[in-house]
Amino acid sequence: MKKKMLVIIASLVLMLYIGYSLAYLRTNTEGSNNNLTIADFHVDLITDITNITMNNTYPMSDAEGLDKTENKVTFAIKNNGDIVANYKVSLVDDTNVSTLKNSDVRYQLTRTIGSNQSETFEITNLESTGLIDSGSIDKDTTITYELICWVDYNSTANGATFKKAILVEGMQSSNLDKSGANFPELTDNMIPVYYDKTSDTTGVWRKADSKNLNSTYKWFDYDEQMWANAVTVKETGTNTRDYYLNASSGTEINMADITTMWVWIPRYKYVIFNGNNETAEEQEIKVMFEHGIDTTGTVKCHDDILLLGTHSEICTDTTNSTIVNHKSTYTHPAFCFGTKNLDGSCDGEELTGFWMAKFEMSTDDQTCNETPNATNCNKTGLNILVKPDQSSLNNISVSNMFANIRRMESNDNIHGFNQSTSAVTYLDANSNLTGEIAFDSNNFDTHMIKNMEWGAVAYLSQSKYGKLGNTLYTGEYKEVYINNNSDYKTGYSGGSYDSNSSTTTTYLYNNLTDQGNGQGYLGAGASTTGNIYGIYDMSGGSFEYVMANVAGRTNLLEFSVSSAETWTTSVFPLSKYYDRYSFQNSSVISIGKLGDATREIVKNLSSVVGGWYNDTSSMFLSNTEWMIRGGYASNKTMAGTVNFSNRNGASRDLDTTRPVLTINREMPWLNE
Repeated sequence: MKKKMLVIIASLVLMLYIGYSLAYLRTNTEGSNNNLTIADFHVDLITDITNITMNNTYPMSDAEGLDKTENKVTFAIKNNGDIVANYKVSLVDDTNVSTLKNSDVRYQLTRTIGSNQSETFEITNLESTGLIDSGSIDKDTTITYELICWVDYNSTANGATFKKAILVEGMQSSNLDKSGANFPELTDNMIPVYYDKTSDTTGVWRKADSKNLNSTYKWFDYDEQMWANAVTVKETGTNTRDYYLNASSGTEINMADITTMWVWIPRYKYVIFNGNNETAEEQEIKVMFEHGIDTTGTVKCHDDILLLGTHSEICTDTTNSTIVNHKSTYTHPAFCFGTKNLDGSCDGEELTGFWMAKFEMSTDDQTCNETPNATNCNKTGLNILVKPDQSSLNNISVSNMFANIRRMESNDNIHGFNQSTSAVTYLDANSNLTGEIAFDSNNFDTHMIKNMEWGAVAYLSQSKYGKLGNTLYTGEYKEVYINNNSDYKTGYSGGSYDSNSSTTTTYLYNNLTDQGNGQGYLGAGASTTGNIYGIYDMSGGSFEYVMANVAGRTNLLEFSVSSAETWTTSVFPLSKYYDRYSFQNSSVISIGKLGDATREIVKNLSSVVGGWYNDTSSMFLSNTEWMIRGGYASNKTMAGTVNFSNRNGASRDLDTTRPVLTINREMPWLNE
């Protein structure tokens, strides 16, 4: 489904000839064709820029690059519409394709909103998408930019050219959600939805207003713990996919036609509450939504992986020198789809948010569902589903979990994700192992959930935007309730934080019967929001593998396969697909990382159930070099969103996982 979007392009040209130490930077607009009005909003590039030259360009240090003030480019955008709009500013290829990599270009950006809100961002390398700023802009507001670029001192390019256009995209912004959360980004097969309750135990999902302007079809409101939900559907079911995509707001989306359900996790920073390997009692995690891809947290971390190490990362506070609990802030690392550089910047895609599967994954494979065992389920080629009241896909190894989820965006997927007809995922053995998709033509990524992504959702749930902030629940009932379904079906609840599979009663996710006395909903109490709009199965259900792995026992560059199958110590997933940790022979909590909901949420370091809410808290062990989260249906109080333990990666009848969807960049003009 295409978003209504404004696109403006002005040209930005940097030509680099290392041998001659000569380059120039030029931007311009052509006439008045620098804006496109859509509906009642439009964002304009209001500054014509011509013949700006960067002289004597060559690889240089940051200090030298900043000193080249003659290379500074100033431009501005303005919202001339009547409502708030979202925007993105990028440097993109125009008619000519650059031969100099974006990663070889360093830049610093200063942004001034109005006349006095000025902010200079940290120096960084231009990311692969070319995105330099995004966020929301109020009506009749001007944002002015100063941009200075230079060639990275470490660049080895020679005779390369870097020709770019300034691209300004304007998109309709919500006026129903006042939380400051980034607007959800949809792929063109995703449908925004809201729940229409008909009784305490029945209701239907309907198509929401994708602009979130009409309260009748309201899509999201994070202040009210109403997280944005979206679905994908079959090509042909009770209705066709095209029917749903083109239907008006309020149209029922038949559950039988749904293939996956997703929940939007907006980019945020949080206040560090236990950053120095100490203990901490349960408390509210103070979350503040970030603007676009801003990284305003004071804490910067990068990996420091060791053999028999007592930590896995080094973190510093750029404002307070050292991390200060209840003062230092950290832009959650899950919103970097990649790894961290030594300066703490993202070596990968900065995300405005990501989509988390609403339930544990299941499959439509009839043989696996009828006789669930390793023979029938531990294989590739499975269609992954994300729906309630389905048997979790168990009896499958980590490597096959990973492979099947990557296949969700292959060219023959059942969900409608766009991909080139030549895209090949699994014909080549190495592609199957690394997650690389040959001829990948889209701007999004389906992958097995990482530990950091789990942590990001757990923390948001423990904030005012999650179940902790839901006034329907009080005291101990603010903990996410356990899925106690003894058949390990998705989206169930025991109606309490301490129920288990021996309890005869289990309630489906949409049971909105209020128990009273601060206990809240029987079914929806098991979601991360305490209502139907959150994420389920993060407490109980099946154990969930996350992509978290320790370094090789004898070689830090190696991968610890354990019993995960398929992978080897030298052929394994790309680094953006998993979180790495230092190797230890025993459980050492301190090797956890900030943001992953391990070492920060422990209140008893000497107990294996020392986590918040008495959840299990056990890091990797020798020969169990993978992490599992959430506990399972019989764990009672030991299960929970901050439960973490270890496993060897082999197929087992109690273990599953879930997918995550990231959208790296919107480039709608490619499909016009």
